[in-house]
Amino acid sequence: MRFLAVDDDPAILEIISDFMERDGRHGVQTVSSAPEALRMAQANPLAFDAFLLDIQMPEMNGVELCSALRALPPHRQTPIIMVTRLSERNYIDDAFAAGATDYINKPLDPLEWKSRINMVERLHNERQRSNALAMQVQTGQGDFAHAVDFETPISFQMQGGVIEYLALENYLLTLDGRGLFSHAAMGIHVENALHIHNRAEPTVFIETLGDVAAAIFEGLRTKNCLFSYAGNGDFVAVMPRQTAIDVESLEFEINNALAEFEVVYAADGLPTPRVRVGQQVRGSLFGSRKATAILNQAITKARFPSEQEKSEETLALQIRKMLA
Repeated sequence: MRFLAVDDDPAILEIISDFMERDGRHGVQTVSSAPEALRMAQANPLAFDAFLLDIQMPEMNGVELCSALRALPPHRQTPIIMVTRLSERNYIDDAFAAGATDYINKPLDPLEWKSRINMVERLHNERQRSNALAMQVQTGQGDFAHAVDFETPISFQMQGGVIEYLALENYLLTLDGRGLFSHAAMGIHVENALHIHNRAEPTVFIETLGDVAAAIFEGLRTKNCLFSYAGNGDFVAVMPRQTAIDVESLEFEINNALAEFEVVYAADGLPTPRVRVGQQVRGSLFGSRKATAILNQAITKARFPSEQEKSEETLALQIRKMLA
């Protein structure tokens, strides 16, 4: 892979170059300013497979550069790793909202570095495979009835707040216990997604999920949320803990927006997507939840609301008995 590292500190660029040289699998080019990096990406869009961005830089900071890179069509899905100091944690939310994939702390630790770069490599390889399938679908080559796996998260590069599922997980992993407790998650399940997947051409299936994503975005526009598609017909949103959301109203709003396109879906021989919104999942008073567990429970609440509510009532009853 070909990396572009951007940092105004020559010592950090030297460390990054040294780590890459030791690894021996990837190449890295370094620059000391964000405007220079952006000019390089604009001049030769296919020159880089991933970016490593410092946050605090003169002229243009790393968050602004991340947003500018995402505005370039060839880099809407390119992995972008923010290289941060602990004192810059207040920028992390803005970085993920701007499209960052992950972050790594300064001072750079060799083991953490290797783990992050391996993750970027896996993500790059998966995207290469997905892009090849998409190109073949567009050209009509081969049999692609199941080219899009139902279980696979799909990236919808649309308006602010919509990020990749991996980035959403990474965002929650950046939070300490108190930070995680101050957030809530909410699942939105497309009840007939599998039926649509089995009947639709791959591109039509992706476009249909894109319609759902757009309807969700409109419903959550004022709620300061990040949300993503997790695969299996499941969307999940993360918002500040105190955010009040009327689940029934949001569910009605999303379904009503999708119903406007019922004729279009019928022309493709497809049912109109039908969504179910789950109750918000917040930090537990009886112990902290892991980031991925919060997302999984939010998805479960949207998929199986009655079973989830019943299990919580059972747990509350058990706790009361233990305290009696």
